[in-house]
Amino acid sequence: MNCLIKKDSVTFYNLFHNEPIVWVGVFKDKTQQDRLKKDSTRKNYFASSYKSFYRSISDMGADEEKFYNIDINEDGNIAAVTFDYSFWESRKKINWGKESWGLVKINGQWKITSVIFSLEFESINPEPNKKK
Repeated sequence: MNCLIKKDSVTFYNLFHNEPIVWVGVFKDKTQQDRLKKDSTRKNYFASSYKSFYRSISDMGADEEKFYNIDINEDGNIAAVTFDYSFWESRKKINWGKESWGLVKINGQWKITSVIFSLEFESINPEPNKKK
């Protein structure tokens, strides 16, 4: 995630295959319950794109996303990568969850075709300690 830290959109965009890329986040239960207190019509998910994600973190000055407990399952042409993540801004954890990427190997390069993830706000439900 050096491209997030260095604000390098070209490198970040090159991680992905051609559009469309599935990009869906699902709010974990405690965060969703808190969101519903403010607006009972809120869905527990949102869909976006990697470009919108990159623009939003650049606009808010986000620092980094940390990855741990990484599991890669691949056959040389397709891969599924799952991991725990935490998202940080100004050295403060903002949210955390589980993330999954689908990848394909195109002309010898791995490209992300889908990103799905759960999301819990740290201020609502702090991340439990995990083995890293």
